[in-house]
Amino acid sequence: AVPPHAFTQEEIAEKSIALLSLKEEKVEFLNRIYQNSAIKKRHSIVGDFKRPQHEWEFWGAEYPKQEPGMASRNLRYKQEAPKLAEASARQALERWGGQASRITHIISISCTGMIAPGIEYYLMQNLGLPNTVNRLGVNFMGCFGAFKGLSVARAFAQADPDARVLVVCTELCSLHYQLDQDGETILANSLFADGSAAAIIGANLQKEEKPLWDMICSRSIGFKDSVDKMSWEAGDHGYLIRLSNTVPVIIKRNIKEFMDDLLAEKTTSDQC
Repeated sequence: AVPPHAFTQEEIAEKSIALLSLKEEKVEFLNRIYQNSAIKKRHSIVGDFKRPQHEWEFWGAEYPKQEPGMASRNLRYKQEAPKLAEASARQALERWGGQASRITHIISISCTGMIAPGIEYYLMQNLGLPNTVNRLGVNFMGCFGAFKGLSVARAFAQADPDARVLVVCTELCSLHYQLDQDGETILANSLFADGSAAAIIGANLQKEEKPLWDMICSRSIGFKDSVDKMSWEAGDHGYLIRLSNTVPVIIKRNIKEFMDDLLAEKTTSDQC
């Protein structure tokens, strides 16, 4: 599920250049980053970028001189994230083919806002699920949080073959657009957008259920000396991402060995 507002990369780049009053060399760098992103358009819960600046609702007419603080950004998250999560969850439930009353667990994954009770609580209420559903929030784990949510859901299903786990991942990255002009921030501003995705995970397949794929196993690896290459921290004006352009290089350097070990282990065991 995605929000109704969408912008092309060219529109975002053009607006960013105007907002940041970039020098010529930074303009060149920004345009190159946006053009090489292989992204055509991005969705956002905030439609301000297509309005004249004096009509901006979220960022404000005084932006960029005055930035929205963390509280106002998180308030917008609290208002919008549960609705987007519900939209994707309803689609997943409909396509799954099973009865919503069979859902035993809800796992919500997000790193672009913090609310308690979490999105999983609102999903339980808005989807009409029993208040006995087990709920879990996987928060602030960044891009790989969704994979961890799927791994946990698989573990629940293995422990109880009758369990049906609703997994919902929701991110509102556009709320944390930053004015910092360093290269890592410009890179981060060029990549992320808003959306939600959901899936139902379970074992002991029933005839009415429509499976899409099997989860065979899950593995992860932490690369040595890479802790400073990606980070996500709270700031006064939203969350701050640091994303090094060396991340693809590090992954490329390590992924073959990782996959070779994973596949070799799988050929010798039913549970890799």
